[in-house]
Amino acid sequence: MSRLFLRDDMGAMLDLKLETVSRTLSAFEREGLIEPLDKLGRVYRVVDAERLSVPKS
Repeated sequence: MSRLFLRDDMGAMLDLKLETVSRTLSAFEREGLIEPLDKLGRVYRVVDAERLSVPKS
């Protein structure tokens, strides 16, 4: 289980628009990388950590 920041806060920290953060999280859900555990979209279960991780250079 992982808790995420509010999408507004994630956008501010990463210098991204709220829309971009929301679309990215939705894409992760569609691809089966994460699964929401609450209706607010703050608590997720990581389904496929390997595909979700950043590749090492």
